[in-house]
Amino acid sequence: MWRYLELLPIAREENIVSIGEGWTPLVKTKMLGTKLGAKNLYVKNDYAMPTLSFKDRGASCAVSKALELGLKTIALVSSGNQGSSFAAYSARAGIKCVVFVPELIPSEKLAQIAIYGPKLAKVRATVDQARILLEKACSELGVTPLNTSFLRSYYKEGMKTLAFELCEQFDWNPPDWVLIPSGSGTSLLGVQKGFDEVKRLGLIEHCPKLVAVQTQAAQAIVERFSGTSLSTPQFSKTVATALFIREPVELELVVKAIEDSKGTAVAVKEDTILQAQKDLARFEGIFAEPSGAIVIGAVAELIDHGVVDADEKIVCVISGAGLKDVKSARIGVPEPPTLGPSIQELQEIIIS
Repeated sequence: MWRYLELLPIAREENIVSIGEGWTPLVKTKMLGTKLGAKNLYVKNDYAMPTLSFKDRGASCAVSKALELGLKTIALVSSGNQGSSFAAYSARAGIKCVVFVPELIPSEKLAQIAIYGPKLAKVRATVDQARILLEKACSELGVTPLNTSFLRSYYKEGMKTLAFELCEQFDWNPPDWVLIPSGSGTSLLGVQKGFDEVKRLGLIEHCPKLVAVQTQAAQAIVERFSGTSLSTPQFSKTVATALFIREPVELELVVKAIEDSKGTAVAVKEDTILQAQKDLARFEGIFAEPSGAIVIGAVAELIDHGVVDADEKIVCVISGAGLKDVKSARIGVPEPPTLGPSIQELQEIIIS
């Protein structure tokens, strides 16, 4: 992503903290697009990153700026992916990292964060509650929390490179729609900023319409955008754990960014999320975690309701890899049979 250095807020190239992030694959779907009724459906496989998440864009830029400014410690609350990214890039930069995670975090994500060696702890609270606690504590502990507008702004600067890449990959004729998994919506803000900057530079004639895709268990963006309370308090958890944020810090800014792009916001049902994960893997060979595959679950609904035209170019941003949450991937998938050393048993499996 550092091919766009001139458009990023790092003053000196030697301060760049990189592990090879960016320039991820753009794949035009075949069978999946047909199944969903979309003639021009693309997948931006943005988990093809060093820590298997698109958060690496934001972490690379934010940690680079932290290094440039001489910060000694970064602290954050994360449901998993952001914690992994910041732990990895902080390790690369030699900056101390403190990560608090909720108890519901998948074990795979917890192990990934831990291997980078940050100060790590589980918190008996939601991500939203833990974030408020961290912000209060940081003033006394002398660390810089990611959740402040200061570091978060540099995170968004890194995320805007996703927009730069899409413009370049589409030969400066960007798609009509871009669907983004959204918990807090901060990544969407970065992408929106990226498209806006490229347009102001005169490199594209139009910006895509942005769609914030949320889980029904946490759909604050959808509610505020629609102006309707759609809360479903019976959902106390979701398979899309990375998106389980009920109090986005920049909610008003996210809604304005969607409105400015003439986009929309949708919430996806739990069973639809799991089906989307299977369809993406079985039709296109891309194994995403539920929070990444959720955008696939929104496509058919947007077309069926006449929001998106079937002929328009649609890009689904896949944010996290399936190996980050193996337990969810096993839901509804039968265990394979165990065979003896028998040709007959093998034949039965092959021809069944």
